Amino acid sequence: PVTTVVGEPEMYINRGSTMNLTCVVRHSPEPPPAIYWTHNNE
Repeated sequence: PVTTVVGEPEMYINRGSTMNLTCVVRHSPEPPPAIYWTHNNE
């Protein structure tokens, strides 16, 4: 599968604020059961 996150490469938000990420998964034989987000391998 190929995944992309929609939007700008950087986001600045205030601490405690809510943010939404939209991930598009393409070329997958079937929908993934889950998507796990990581940042800097954490």
